Amino acid sequence: MNLVWFLTIGTFVALVFGEFGRFPFGGGGLSVTVYDLMLGLAVVFLLVWQIGVKRNLSTLKVLLLWLPFWIVAVLSLLVSGHLQGGFYLIRFIFYCLSFWIGFCLIKEKVTSLETVNKLLAILGGVISVLGILQLVVFSDLRPLTPFGFDPHQGRLVSTFLDPNFVGSFLNVTLAITFFSWVKAPKKWSVWLAVLICSGIILTFSRSAYLFLIVQCLIWGFFKYRKLLILLLVINLVLYLSIPKFSERIIGGFRVDKSSIERFYSWKNGLLVFQSSPVLGVGFNNLRLAFDTLALTKTYSEDGGHAGAGVDSSLLFVLATTGISGLIAFLYFWIRIIFAKYSNQLGLVIRGLLLGVLVNSQFINSLFFPPVMLVLLFWLGVCWSVRENK
Repeated sequence: MNLVWFLTIGTFVALVFGEFGRFPFGGGGLSVTVYDLMLGLAVVFLLVWQIGVKRNLSTLKVLLLWLPFWIVAVLSLLVSGHLQGGFYLIRFIFYCLSFWIGFCLIKEKVTSLETVNKLLAILGGVISVLGILQLVVFSDLRPLTPFGFDPHQGRLVSTFLDPNFVGSFLNVTLAITFFSWVKAPKKWSVWLAVLICSGIILTFSRSAYLFLIVQCLIWGFFKYRKLLILLLVINLVLYLSIPKFSERIIGGFRVDKSSIERFYSWKNGLLVFQSSPVLGVGFNNLRLAFDTLALTKTYSEDGGHAGAGVDSSLLFVLATTGISGLIAFLYFWIRIIFAKYSNQLGLVIRGLLLGVLVNSQFINSLFFPPVMLVLLFWLGVCWSVRENK
């Protein structure tokens, strides 16, 4: 189990490389990342340990939370007759297994919630620092549009090369950092929280801001009232002192180019869903469906890196696996949200999950691998802590 823990740490370290750790293969649109490989090794060694060495199948019961969606996703591919999405379904299942890894590491007492919190908080801080350096050195992504990236300018993208996704990722690590401070108030958690918040602000991502606001409102309304005052003061100062911040906030109430792109994305997702409402067009077969219907993103001919999805995680599920898949997908999240935790942990988890669910309706953050990895692993850790207590 110690090897599994070391491989898990290596997986989180590999996240720092972001898009620079991605390697294409097969001559097509397939690619693999360093953290894909590290996670795969961690899963394989955990399977060997739990089944081959300890012959303990009891921990596999937690995967029943994901099993309904996996079954529907497989059926959606088989019924569609297009198995191109099979590779991505396998990868998705591996990322779901990070929930099991977190659960087992706590169950076997290999690590602790406090250690995991510190590791993931530091990871958020590192991504923020790299993002601030990127903003100083390389703030214009227009030269990268031929490679499928959106032409963001003057925004923190870090190594993920996307302000919206890095904003979502930093929000997840912020929640974990906040919980560390709640459990044991220390200066390191405060400074990391400030650093991560700075990274979120500099993304100038409205979806990331919405994620942050939802979290803070829930934490503040139910327990930490000072957070509401702090949130109001910070927003006022930023609005008055940083023109781009105020521009993005005002832009949230206007229909700009970004909003139009998102509306088209939602419309496209609904059109694909209507073509196969029960089981969808097959997991991750959206690029094929978009090509058939001539529905692509305008930045590049094939839709770029976003051409295989829509700007909403629930719409993505609905379009690819239909109503059956959406029900099965929501089953996992409902079980997690309504489970019984300690008061502090339950509040942070619910704020985090409601924040990411709202955020994921504007970008497909629930299927973004770094967000999935950190979020599901941490939830697995928390689920194990909950059971042990």
